[in-house]
Amino acid sequence: IAGFSHVSTAKSEVELDHTELRCGDEIPTAKRGVIPAVRLERQFDAVELNTVVNDPAVFPWVRGTAAGPVDLEVLAADPKNVLLVGEHGSMLFLPLAPGIWELHTQVLPAGRGEWTLGLAQTALGWLFTHTDAVEVLTRVPRGNLAALAAVRRVGFSLSWTAAEGWILDSKPVPAGLWSLTLQAWLAGEFAAPLDQNARNFFRSVSAEPPQPDSIRPLGF
Repeated sequence: IAGFSHVSTAKSEVELDHTELRCGDEIPTAKRGVIPAVRLERQFDAVELNTVVNDPAVFPWVRGTAAGPVDLEVLAADPKNVLLVGEHGSMLFLPLAPGIWELHTQVLPAGRGEWTLGLAQTALGWLFTHTDAVEVLTRVPRGNLAALAAVRRVGFSLSWTAAEGWILDSKPVPAGLWSLTLQAWLAGEFAAPLDQNARNFFRSVSAEPPQPDSIRPLGF
């Protein structure tokens, strides 16, 4: 994951048009408070993606063992993957297993901060409402403090740390594996507007357990 940075803690809501995207269709902008509206497009070529990942500010975090420019055309063209592209960067989702997706984020310096939060809000909202996604995983390599702050801000939880979970400067380095479940997303502040009953339900099951004196047998 690359291109995340710390941002404002202001709450916001997102509104999405729940229509399937075709190549070239755009995801409608969201309505937010201080977080800027981010318009995304699902793309099946890597022209814009490659421009970002090969930028000097991003390339060291994503190059792995590559010495020269990275070409992600194969990943972008695969219809099983989901590439959502905006003005300053993109999110690339790769299916790992039924309902489980891996997220890779790449953002230019001009988009780091609040724009990246808008990117995350809109892209995750689209994925959770248009695919079978029930969990999104992403890796944060050691030393990428901006990415660490961002995954925490968006609502990801640390699952574990792999000793050689990322390649940086052609060498393996530790990386945390972070998870965002559908339930956590629905209960958080980044979810698309839901029926109030649904929102209350997911927030209630995510809350602290009730005290013993408040528990009553079912049916009484």
